[in-house]
Amino acid sequence: MLKYLLENSDAVPPIADDGAACDIPRIVELEEQRKLLADSQEFNRQANEVSNKIKSAKDNDQRQQFIAEGRSLREQRAPHRERHDEIDAEVADLLATVPGMTHPDVPDGGEEDAQELGFGETKVPTFDFKPKDHLDLAEPLDLVDFEAGARVTGSGFYF
Repeated sequence: MLKYLLENSDAVPPIADDGAACDIPRIVELEEQRKLLADSQEFNRQANEVSNKIKSAKDNDQRQQFIAEGRSLREQRAPHRERHDEIDAEVADLLATVPGMTHPDVPDGGEEDAQELGFGETKVPTFDFKPKDHLDLAEPLDLVDFEAGARVTGSGFYF
C-alpha cells in the first residue's frame, strides 16, 4: 500500500468517507527523509568490514585501532537508526488513517444507496420448501457436538 500511495499520492483522498482526515503529504515527506537516512546502513556495512579486519590484524595495536574504528562507526550509526525508527513509527501511525481505496464506479452513500449490480451467472435458487441452515442439517445427522463445544468454550461453539 505504501508504494502505491507514494507513486499515486494525488489519487488517494485526503479525507475518508467517514470524515477522518489523513496526512498524505506528511507520509510522502517522511518517506523522503527515510531515504536520506540510508547512510545508517552504510555505517553498519563499514563497521562490519572493520570487524572482519580485526581477525586479520598483524598486531595488537592494529587490532585496537580496528576496534576503535568499528566502535566509532557504530556510535555514528546510532542517532541515524533512532531517527529511522521514529520515522517508521510515525509512518505506521499515519498509514492507519489512510482510507480504504474503492473503485471509482462505487457510488458514495450508505446502506440506503446500496444497489445490487449483478449476481454472476448462477441463478438464485428457489425452493418449494423452507431451506434449513447448516446447523439444522448437521444436528440430526450427528455431525456436530454442541455439548462438547459448550463444555470447552461456552455456548454457540461446536465440534
